[in-house]
Amino acid sequence: MRPKIPAASKEALTAAQFAPHVSRATWAAGVIYLLGTLVDLGTLWIGQRQPGVQWEFVAITNTVEAWPRMVLAVGLIYLGLYVGGSVSKWLYRLVGLLMLLLGLLAVAFGGLMALNYLSVSGSLQAESVSLVRSAVIKTEALCALYAILLIPLGVFALLGPKHKKSS
Repeated sequence: MRPKIPAASKEALTAAQFAPHVSRATWAAGVIYLLGTLVDLGTLWIGQRQPGVQWEFVAITNTVEAWPRMVLAVGLIYLGLYVGGSVSKWLYRLVGLLMLLLGLLAVAFGGLMALNYLSVSGSLQAESVSLVRSAVIKTEALCALYAILLIPLGVFALLGPKHKKSS
């Protein structure tokens, strides 16, 4: 829906007139993206669950590779709140808590991948050892990166933005 431009002046919209529209669109895109990612991961972990360490290895790797989509979704939600000038500290704290939770879950998935590798490494064929090892290194590196970045970002978001007071 296009914002209405006053008939008297066909000037460009000011930031204050345009911000609510951008805020809603950004916030909605973040929510939709987050829900889509959660459905994807829910299908993987619940609907496609199979017994065995091989499935768990693949599920952990796919989950860690989906992390950027969740971070992008949460970031869009935060940006939508910020651009709209939301003053609700509880919304910012909720988004910050979600970001902090993603960082802590990255630590947990890194530990789970290490345990999974230890249980799988003894039964690997010689040809697949280097492939599995590289997948583990990639997953561990991503988990460390997510934890290093998301835990401080979550704490920062929990504190809420510092809006300038208008004079």
